[in-house]
Amino acid sequence: MHLYSNDISVLPVGIFIHLPQCSKLDLAENQIRIIQVDIFEPLSQCEWLDLSSNKIYELKPGTFKELPSLTGLHLDRNNLTTLKNGTFTGLRKLEYLLLNNNRIITIEDGTFDPLQSTSKISLSYNNFDTLSPDLFINMPRPLKLKLSGNSNHLNCSSHCWLGFEVRHRTVTWWDQQFPICSEGNSFQCGHPGKVVTIGESYFHSLKFLLL
Repeated sequence: MHLYSNDISVLPVGIFIHLPQCSKLDLAENQIRIIQVDIFEPLSQCEWLDLSSNKIYELKPGTFKELPSLTGLHLDRNNLTTLKNGTFTGLRKLEYLLLNNNRIITIEDGTFDPLQSTSKISLSYNNFDTLSPDLFINMPRPLKLKLSGNSNHLNCSSHCWLGFEVRHRTVTWWDQQFPICSEGNSFQCGHPGKVVTIGESYFHSLKFLLL
C-alpha cells in the first residue's frame, strides 16, 4: 500500500485493521511524529515498511514487535535522537535497517540484539561521536555498517568495538572520514590503556565495512 507524500501527521488506532494481507507499506514523506506501540498489530504479513522522511522523534520499545515478517525497515531522514533497548524486538527476519540522516546521539546497549537476520545497518549522518563496544557484539556475521557523516574524529577509547588487531591482515577503510589508527599490516584502536583486543578468529567472522 502506497501512502507516501499525503501530509499524514497521525496514524489513528485501528487504521490498518482491514489490511492483514498487506506485504508492503509506504508511509514515506509525510508528517508523522509519533508511532503508537500497537499500531502495526494487524500487519503480521508485512515484509517492507518505509517510514522515511517523516518527523518521528521517538520510537518506544516494542513499536515493531507485531511485524515478524518484516525484512526491510526504512527509518532514515527523521528526527530520532535516541534508540532504546527493545525498539526492534520482534524483527527476527529483518535483513536491513536504514537509520541514516537522523539526529541520533545515543544508542543503548542491546538495541540491535533482536536483529538476528540483519546484515546491513546504515547509521550515516547522525550526531554521535562514541559507540559502545558491545553494541554489535551479538549480531550475526558478516555485518555491513555505514557510519560516514558522523564525527570526523571518533574517540578511540569509546570506539573500541573497532579496537581489534589482526596479524598479517590489512584492514582497508573505505570511508576516509574515519582516521582510525592503522599501520602496516595491523589495525588497532591505539588508545593507551583502553584498547579492547578481539581475536583474529573473530575478525574472520565479523566484517565492519564502512561504505
